[in-house]
Amino acid sequence: MDVFDAPGEEYDGPWILVSQGVLVFTGGVYLLLGLFTGGIYTLLPLLMVNDDPGMLIMIPFGILMLLLGLVVGGANLAAAYGLGQRTMWGYVIALIMAALYLPSGCMPFGALLAYGLLFDERTRKQFLK
Repeated sequence: MDVFDAPGEEYDGPWILVSQGVLVFTGGVYLLLGLFTGGIYTLLPLLMVNDDPGMLIMIPFGILMLLLGLVVGGANLAAAYGLGQRTMWGYVIALIMAALYLPSGCMPFGALLAYGLLFDERTRKQFLK
């Protein structure tokens, strides 16, 4: 019998902390990218001196980038908070983020999340009681 198997004990393993770190890092990057690219693409056409109507197409794109960055970044930070509180919804959101990252340019982050949350037996036991 392991110490972790005692009733009421929470597992504070390294993979939970790694997963939280990955989620906070990627969430921060998405928030910053959304704010900066969304802000630049939205405000730049409004600040231009010439009245080029082709520049106005950048405004909806900027709004889309802003919203996408806020939603994805917020989901990452919410998942990191949920993992810290050992909640099932945090675990599920983290798994969804891992599934989104695996077939993209963020594949190393998705692989870390997937390994830490699915293949580490003690972490899996912590959330799938």
